[in-house]
Amino acid sequence: MKPSKMPVRILNRSVLNNIHGKDYIGQGHGQGGVICDDICVSTVSMRYKTDFLETDLCRCINNLTAAGADCVGLTVNIMFPRTFVESRLKNLVKRIDTFCIKHGLRYMGGNTEVSADVKDIVVGVTAVGHVRRKFSKASPKEYIIVAGDVGRMGLHVLGKTYEEELSKRYNSLFMERLRVDKDGFLLSDILDITKDSKVTCMQDLTSMGVFGGLYELSERTGLGIEVDIDEIPIRQETIEVCEYFKINPYEVDSLGAMLIISPEYEDIVSKLKNSGMMASVIGRLTDKKDRVAIYKGEKRNLNELSCDALAEILYR
Repeated sequence: MKPSKMPVRILNRSVLNNIHGKDYIGQGHGQGGVICDDICVSTVSMRYKTDFLETDLCRCINNLTAAGADCVGLTVNIMFPRTFVESRLKNLVKRIDTFCIKHGLRYMGGNTEVSADVKDIVVGVTAVGHVRRKFSKASPKEYIIVAGDVGRMGLHVLGKTYEEELSKRYNSLFMERLRVDKDGFLLSDILDITKDSKVTCMQDLTSMGVFGGLYELSERTGLGIEVDIDEIPIRQETIEVCEYFKINPYEVDSLGAMLIISPEYEDIVSKLKNSGMMASVIGRLTDKKDRVAIYKGEKRNLNELSCDALAEILYR
């Protein structure tokens, strides 16, 4: 099986269908925040190497934001292979603590061990928060808004991993634009930005990109979708780098972007743009089961993806 999020069909068959007390499970595919009373918890595993540790912390916190919760603190599980080096542990802990201090969070400890079953460092992050906003069930004809530019995490990883190769093709000004601000991946401000707006639900975009996120949104709501690809906010650098690696920019890890569902969009899009974020309404939910993306007037179906496009490059 290719490296990716677990496909929806397997998640349903082997995970969700075998858990009792489903009222405590998150509100569907694509929302990692689990709500119990007024407490929300989310857990993620390190997706890339420890070079990108801070972005995995953002990924976990964004799950809470999508569930309408404010993060209070983090616990971290760190598993080392037998080739344990204490200085690497100290470095990881300092980075996590620095991140928590910067964003007003508590580093609440966790678990650290050495295992014979892993070949490299494995990190698992759990975010704990309080529910601030409770969402409702999405309805047909509601608008699909994208907050943030899609493919940002893919651009960040490709730019850092293949910097030497890309610098031979692109000039220094272009390469400078590939250095994404890590703080831009954290989306917790969205709850404040939209606090006076009508929001039905939210879903953070990560691996599988915006296309994967839209598919999960359809599964989660039980509704169809129709979106215009030309309206999806994306940076030109993301498009060009993805074209260079021959991957679809709309199927690349989009950490730092969020889907927002609302019966209105003008006010929300305006507030998001005023905060400095890219934002656009890209389509609507429908009462059909079809998942349709329109590009230059032509329609195509959005099917479940088998692998994140970024993983195709990193693990080929």
